[in-house]
Amino acid sequence: MTQVISAAPAAADSASGLSGVAQWAVDIMEAVGAPGAGLAIALENLFPPLPSEVILPLAGFTASRGTFSLFEALLWTTLGSVLGAFLLYGIGAVLGRER
Repeated sequence: MTQVISAAPAAADSASGLSGVAQWAVDIMEAVGAPGAGLAIALENLFPPLPSEVILPLAGFTASRGTFSLFEALLWTTLGSVLGAFLLYGIGAVLGRER
């Protein structure tokens, strides 16, 4: 008889394999909840080296762990994106075209 051992459930429950920006994003989302996902996306708009391609999937991952709901993740990341875009626009408007 062959026994199949799967590591998928353990991997799905653990964020310990993350590092760098990914770990930072998960830490914020776990500490603050869904508004942390919005904050991470707002910062992504202001600081382009922060990749939304990492933050958004991790928001879904964190939501799947029960920290917040998928609806909250969608709501807060959308609000964070819009707020970040408005802040970036405001900075550009203050600095003017010459800058």
